[in-house]
Amino acid sequence: MAYSFADPAAAEQRMTQYFEMFVNRGIYHQGWTACTRHSTPWLLTEAPPIDEDVWELYGPDDWTQAHDLAAEQPERLRELQRLFLIEATK
Repeated sequence: MAYSFADPAAAEQRMTQYFEMFVNRGIYHQGWTACTRHSTPWLLTEAPPIDEDVWELYGPDDWTQAHDLAAEQPERLRELQRLFLIEATK
């Protein structure tokens, strides 16, 4: 991010970023976001099995993450899930 201080119009340098927290996980890649919510940390309930998590997909123009595209673009979702595993392994 420091590169943008000297040049506010500089092109984005990070195209991929993954996250994991409390088994909630996701990946951002070239504007697309795939994520899953496994649990809510402040609710003290038993979490479901990780294999039952539902992944959501959001497009580059949906910064509010209001329209889940997972059912409409399953191949893109699988691509991002694969990329998530690669990044998480690193």
